[in-house]
Amino acid sequence: AGLLFVDYEQGGLLHLSARAELLWPGEPGADLSPWPGAQRLLRLRVAAGLWRAGALPWRWSAPEPAPQFAALRAAGAGG
Repeated sequence: AGLLFVDYEQGGLLHLSARAELLWPGEPGADLSPWPGAQRLLRLRVAAGLWRAGALPWRWSAPEPAPQFAALRAAGAGG
């Protein structure tokens, strides 16, 4: 399995490669009790990783509500 984690504030990327194993109920190591409603488990064993600091030229910040929707928010809070 390949996994990519993005650091949106600093532009870093973490690449991971892992061995993926699907575990079905009743198999050794397939204890589903910590996850109510789970039908199977996916076990990932990391094989290698690569951190690339500042790899993305873009930066993101936390989302903010659009100011034009302030009237709608106020109407919903008062109603």
